[in-house]
Amino acid sequence: MPYKFTPEYSILSSIRKELDPVKELASSAEKLAKSSEERSQIAERLANSSESIAKSS
Repeated sequence: MPYKFTPEYSILSSIRKELDPVKELASSAEKLAKSSEERSQIAERLANSSESIAKSS
């Protein structure tokens, strides 16, 4: 890592600041994907239960 107060340090610092929103967006997308996967699994279990109930009627 470059020494503080060198041009390289300030460039890296500004790049990191620009990357923070991208990291947050990626984290949000990951959480949304996990939530969607869980909802899909719940819907599949519900469909299977409904099918089972329909067959037994």
